Amino acid sequence: MTPEDHRSDQVMGSLLPFQRQMVEELIREDGMCVMSAGMGWQKAVAVILRLHMERRREAAQQGVVLVLGCADWQRSMLHRELARMETLSTDQAAISADSSAAGCQTADGANQAQSNGSNADDMQLLMPYDVTNEVSAGSRIELYRSKPCLFVTTRILVVDMLNARIQGQHIAGMVIMNAHRVTDSSGEAFAVRLFRMANKHGFVRAFTDQPTGFASGFNKIEKTMKALYVRRLFLWPRYQAAVKDSLEKNECELVEMWLHLSPPMSAIYDAISDLMDSCVKELRKSNKIDTSELTLEHGLFKSFDDIVRRQLDSVWHTVSPKTKQLVQDLRTLRALAEYLLRFDAVTFLMYLENLRATEGVTSVWLFHDAAHTIFEQAKRRVYTVQSGSKVAAGKRKRAHGATANGASAGGPQIEAVLEEMPKWGLVQQVLQEVQQERLRLQTDTLPEADSLQASAVKQQIGSHLFATEELLRRWRCSSPHARPFFCLPAASPGQQIQGERTRGASRGLQGQGPL
Repeated sequence: MTPEDHRSDQVMGSLLPFQRQMVEELIREDGMCVMSAGMGWQKAVAVILRLHMERRREAAQQGVVLVLGCADWQRSMLHRELARMETLSTDQAAISADSSAAGCQTADGANQAQSNGSNADDMQLLMPYDVTNEVSAGSRIELYRSKPCLFVTTRILVVDMLNARIQGQHIAGMVIMNAHRVTDSSGEAFAVRLFRMANKHGFVRAFTDQPTGFASGFNKIEKTMKALYVRRLFLWPRYQAAVKDSLEKNECELVEMWLHLSPPMSAIYDAISDLMDSCVKELRKSNKIDTSELTLEHGLFKSFDDIVRRQLDSVWHTVSPKTKQLVQDLRTLRALAEYLLRFDAVTFLMYLENLRATEGVTSVWLFHDAAHTIFEQAKRRVYTVQSGSKVAAGKRKRAHGATANGASAGGPQIEAVLEEMPKWGLVQQVLQEVQQERLRLQTDTLPEADSLQASAVKQQIGSHLFATEELLRRWRCSSPHARPFFCLPAASPGQQIQGERTRGASRGLQGQGPL
């Protein structure tokens, strides 16, 4: 076995058999890897980056490896995975050194320990660096020259290649993330085209874990592969023999947690179902659509849009305006059913108000009785209006000291409800269980033979916890209003945010504009 093969075995030691086969195929030949969701794309990409960083450190590779199309949360996961691999490799090397020494410290053992420490320091220096718009042009030139791997945005890379800040010959290869988003006119395709014009021998490896992204359009996979200049397509579905064997060997325990909707959310969901049922019944009256697949159950899934579009694309110019509006209303109602579980109460109400302002004239479902139920229940999740009776006014006066300035005792009073999302209670419960399991693994004393396995288990649990935290962070940062209230800190910033939302609800009720 050559030293390079031994190094590859050490790096890929933590991979499952199908992940190892996936990496070996991509190393042998460039291509696009399409895998199912949840199969550990970050492990495969991290191993490939680690192997190229090792080759660059030993002067077996010239040039920098560039990672394109990577989102912020994906970069964080890759950084975390590379750090986890380094920690696991260090632990494995320490255990091997202890077992080979057999209780006595020799000169070779000391040299090996010193070598392992220096390797860890070198790998810390060779960790991927993020190139953003905050990095100056001169600093980017130095990074391209000195670093083995870089996370760079497509726009910055294209500008640097056009301005000759980096030559194609100085690029060892490119790793393209989210390949399902690549088109002929995308920035990734342009960057790969510039790279291939100057370097015919560099590698291009693309990854995606969203195979449904290739379902829309005509011949999208072939167009994506042509844009990336790759010839091989590697498909890794869950039902493949290698994947199935690896997953069934250590079958995980499935815990199903039911989500109980609040009474207002249940009323909104029932109203949306009634509206969709009415639209489907009206759509069945059209003689241009096959009504066998038009059911309320199909209307709740994304495939319903594809069913209707596939039947109406060829005759869309002959369809009546009423039928077109019904199709649009069904799409809007299906989005509402999805946003009810995704958005918090304030964001959902704000979306409804904007929807009424933009589609209030042409939409059909807004004039239905069930639409009134949706708006009323959505407002009830955010605030309630209390009548100004003397008894209620007296209770509020005793509770809060005095009524607000300028508000009469008999006038309506607005009380903020700010209903929290039911799913965050379940997520919090799961995170607490994961944290307790991590603490248990840290405190338990295991035999020396099981220490490596325990370290791997701890790292795996930490990876899952980090992925969950990243999903929460993405959801919270997707909108300035999309933040669960119980997750806000107890300090003044959280109170300011909650106070702003309460004042926004009051302004919307008083007619001073939407939330």
